[in-house]
Amino acid sequence: MCAPFFCYTPTGRAAKGRAQADTYSREGIFIRLLIGLIAAYLLGGIPFSYLWVKVLRGTDIRKCGSGNVGATNAYRCGGLLAALLAALCDVGKGYLAVLLFAPLSPAPAYAYAVGAAAILGHVRSPFLGFRGGKAVATSLGVLLAFHPWGLLVAAVVFAFALLLARRMSVASMAAAVAFALVAPFSGRDPLFVSLSFLLAFAILWLHRGNIVRLMEGREPRLF
Repeated sequence: MCAPFFCYTPTGRAAKGRAQADTYSREGIFIRLLIGLIAAYLLGGIPFSYLWVKVLRGTDIRKCGSGNVGATNAYRCGGLLAALLAALCDVGKGYLAVLLFAPLSPAPAYAYAVGAAAILGHVRSPFLGFRGGKAVATSLGVLLAFHPWGLLVAAVVFAFALLLARRMSVASMAAAVAFALVAPFSGRDPLFVSLSFLLAFAILWLHRGNIVRLMEGREPRLF
């Protein structure tokens, strides 16, 4: 009879096999979740404003108007159709990223990370040398997946601000702040509320040039 320390019993081999299986399982889950985040980032990075203006007008949106790769500049450089298509596609890619990749994990934090990855892809598109837009439409799509009625409040604020100021930048910033203010009443976890405020701050920061032009009276009107 040998000492247990020196014997590899069937039970010991089974336990070792289970430990290895658990390790491989954890590694597989990590890789799967990482792929989901990368895929969300790449989906968010598709520059629809650039593509639609290029297709419809043959113009590089980065060299036209404000140079921003967003729906407002798509309107200036490609017309109403280009702007509408770009906005719809940008909203769609944000919503689709959450719809496709958030189910890879039951953790709410992962779902929020997927949404953040899609938004980051829009702002820093890998297809345009890590340049992009100001995250408004893509954020709208992401938030639609998480908190539809809060987005409805933001949409109403957006519409009123646009009618009053006639400037897309003002309407976008007002909507972002409005959503953050209603987020605490969403019934979602504190992390979602914190990220809503962080997103509002990010949108304000991305519009800092517009804020300067507004203060100087140089921000162009949309209509």
